Amino acid sequence: MIFVVAALHCEAKPIIDKFKLKKKSVYSKLELFENDEIRLIVSGIGKIRSAIATTLLLSQSKLSSDSVVVNIGCCGSARDDMMIGELVFINKITDKANGRDYFPDPILRHGLKEAAMVTHDVPVEKNKIDQPEGDLVDMEASGFFQAASMFVDHHRIYCFKIVSDFLELSTLSKEFISGLIEKKMEAIDHIFSMFPGLHEKETEVFQAQEIELLRRVGGILKLTQSQKHQFVELVRSAKVRNRNVMEKLSECSAWEIKSKSENKDAFERIRKILSQ
Repeated sequence: MIFVVAALHCEAKPIIDKFKLKKKSVYSKLELFENDEIRLIVSGIGKIRSAIATTLLLSQSKLSSDSVVVNIGCCGSARDDMMIGELVFINKITDKANGRDYFPDPILRHGLKEAAMVTHDVPVEKNKIDQPEGDLVDMEASGFFQAASMFVDHHRIYCFKIVSDFLELSTLSKEFISGLIEKKMEAIDHIFSMFPGLHEKETEVFQAQEIELLRRVGGILKLTQSQKHQFVELVRSAKVRNRNVMEKLSECSAWEIKSKSENKDAFERIRKILSQ
């Protein structure tokens, strides 16, 4: 099952039409559409509404090991080298209000340009700020990601945005936004078609000697049970993407950890190494 969160009905409409999703009367104030493979909810604007809608969608659904959660919508660009209508994968999300960063960790080889997103609490216009942070700007991504990560692993959370403007909001209309997404439905359909193969990539990833290396490094780093789980998922995700992570982990096995503070620092270093 693919779970989709869109902020506006005009963003959701091309997806609803393409996959022939039927409206379900489940929530009185939120629109829900579905077929046998996709469930889509229209959240409304803002990170809080996005987080609430994502939580409702996932908490009321039967999740499995191959469930995927996707945020699709339009965004503003602070970069002149982006093109209006360009479909972008978001590889970093920053919440402007609290400064927290979130990192989607995809297994899927999507082939799209990647960019960093900053989620704001209010609309951002070029003539009202000095210099926007990040590459792209929206109002939902951080709320969506935080909520989705409570239900599925980070490598099963995807955020795709279509550039609609260069922070010039007066040029936008519902028809324009729907048109931008409609033009990218072939690419979105292709991405969706690859999701069922993710589970096969995840199975039997580690060989016996690699499992032993994971245990050895985990012991040396004095990882907690929670950290061990995160550690294995990070390595699994990196290895599926064909990165040479086992050689990097072998180098980490020479580290010496003597205190809890060193444990925390070492775990963050491991996280950065595996995300490179």
